[in-house]
Amino acid sequence: MMYHTAPRCTRRRSLSLFCFAGLACGAWSAWGASPDPAQLIARSWSLYRSGVQTEMEQIRVRVERPQRQPELKALVRWTRFSSEGDKVRVQFTEPALDKGLGLLVVRPTQAAASSTQMWLRMPSWTQARRLSGDRESRYFGGTDLTFEDNRQLLGEAVADFDYQLLAAEPTGWRIEARPKPGVQSNYGKRIIQLTPALAVERIDYHDPQGRLLKVQRHPQLQLEGSGRWRPLQVVIDNLQEDRRTVIEITQRQFDPGTGANRFNPEDLGND
Repeated sequence: MMYHTAPRCTRRRSLSLFCFAGLACGAWSAWGASPDPAQLIARSWSLYRSGVQTEMEQIRVRVERPQRQPELKALVRWTRFSSEGDKVRVQFTEPALDKGLGLLVVRPTQAAASSTQMWLRMPSWTQARRLSGDRESRYFGGTDLTFEDNRQLLGEAVADFDYQLLAAEPTGWRIEARPKPGVQSNYGKRIIQLTPALAVERIDYHDPQGRLLKVQRHPQLQLEGSGRWRPLQVVIDNLQEDRRTVIEITQRQFDPGTGANRFNPEDLGND
């Protein structure tokens, strides 16, 4: 079992830079200057889930708007990767109005016929309800993460997108991702920035009309010797809504022994 808390900034920065330097040279030389962008994205998410079965994160959220007091929220996120399918559950614990708000995302294996399923439970509901696809573009929990973005917490569904390599430099890769015909998405395209170690550093989201909608940055990345990467902080600037969401991961625990019932719709909303 591995347990992480967010260390002091100076220690975190030096550790991240040390890991980054060691991984970057190997990753860049292995892939070369013009690799297949879909393979890069797939490898990035393979490293993300490397060695992980179940993960639990304690998260603090701050939503900022001009000339208004920030909204402070707290939530717990559980993730499970398995050969039977991947699952992520998000459960708000603060403030009181959001307590009990929960979301469950279930992505079956590629061999399964059914598509990704999402369940939502509002604090006032007696049970979770299955979400329809047209709701995935809406923002969840008053943050700048949509339901579709929460689905992406399980990793990129590479088969759903066409990728184009925009830049290949020693500082990393810039890759454009566009949904394939018939794939439902709120975004016309995303520009994904990978570090040389294949960690996702930034994502620019464009709406279907091509306008820049929001920018997601990972200013604090944790890189481990295995190549596994995690953001310790996520900053989302929503340009069209004039809003910012800052997400801080305060605790992270791998393989905490979370029971399977934690990922059932019937349990959604329970503390």
